[in-house]
Amino acid sequence: YGESDKKQHKKNTLNTPFSIASTTKTFTAVAIAKLAEQGKLKFTDPISKFIPKYPKDIANQVTIHHLLTHTSGIELDDYKPFNNAVLKAKSMDDLLKAQITHIDSLNEGRRTNFKVLNKFDYSNENFALLGVIIERASGVSYGQYISENIFSPLKMTNSFADIDDISKHQNKAIGYTYKDVNNEFAGGKRRENDKMGGFFVNPAGGIYSTPKDLYNYLKAINNHTIVSKKTQEILHRKHTKNYGYGFYLSDNTIGHNGVYPGVGSSFTYYPKTGYYVIILSNYGSMAGSVIANHIEDVISTLD
Repeated sequence: YGESDKKQHKKNTLNTPFSIASTTKTFTAVAIAKLAEQGKLKFTDPISKFIPKYPKDIANQVTIHHLLTHTSGIELDDYKPFNNAVLKAKSMDDLLKAQITHIDSLNEGRRTNFKVLNKFDYSNENFALLGVIIERASGVSYGQYISENIFSPLKMTNSFADIDDISKHQNKAIGYTYKDVNNEFAGGKRRENDKMGGFFVNPAGGIYSTPKDLYNYLKAINNHTIVSKKTQEILHRKHTKNYGYGFYLSDNTIGHNGVYPGVGSSFTYYPKTGYYVIILSNYGSMAGSVIANHIEDVISTLD
């Protein structure tokens, strides 16, 4: 429904790649899980094993498990200079450098006598570090690993984890938002968000995909064709109250959502009924969430 590009009046189609924002985190988690299956890392490994430059008092305590579950306590998004550095990042190394440079400004004063938080506190910084670990454990770029180990085997032909491939696509969805460049509500006419992809694909929120591709991906996880049954159970186990490894979990659903100016993504699996609900929007989070919530209400009557 609607247009992927208003200037050129291109229509959204079933093959239009949309930015999925933080739903990307599920791919990062699955990539880590596959590397564990391949024997290239363990969930219990401290991050110092792969990132020796990270401050030792933090890196020796925080494990891959902590990153996957948002329980590390590494969070910097309250600090504007850090956020500005992330926006300018052109590589995984730039994301890592931003954290190391500004590590003394951890949210809530956590830097002094750092201790692992050990409770859920959602953080993009955790998944940025997982992206660094994927590259160092695999020996290839994040985008290449995702493409070769997830997209290609599942024939996800309209999904992209490389910024050059995204930019070349003739009908990718451009985001349209009421927010200004400072992410503040401005109202008036929706503006085009030309920074959706950034300079590279961030492992916390940069992948583009389609409903069909996401359906095949989620189904492959549940059918154990992309990861083993044991790994699928680990990914979808409640390691915290409502989060597994890269997936939100409730008593009735498994999935994730993503929000960014001009981006709204929601994909949910309902184990009891076997339904998959995938909503992608280039009109922001509200456009997608209203539809997703309505469908959830309908499905709840079918249990």
